[in-house]
Amino acid sequence: MAVVINVTYEGNGAAAEAFVDDIVSEGLLDAVRSEDGCLGYEYFRSMEDPAKVLLVEHWKDEKALDAHIAAENLVRIQALKGNHGISDRVEKFLC
Repeated sequence: MAVVINVTYEGNGAAAEAFVDDIVSEGLLDAVRSEDGCLGYEYFRSMEDPAKVLLVEHWKDEKALDAHIAAENLVRIQALKGNHGISDRVEKFLC
């Protein structure tokens, strides 16, 4: 069963956009997309609230998601999140 994760990141001012910019510039976006079982991993900037960014993740199954959660890529993303003072809200859907 496929898994879809929506993560809403929020920070002060342009912190969420800077967070995503750092993910891209450090190569983490491509690294996560190349993880086994990743079917999609895309960030969207809110047109109504520049303090919010939405990440939509698609994983082949729970096993692939679990591997992503344990991977060094996510550790680096969490560190960047902390550096930018970003909070997040996670929603998980099974398809």
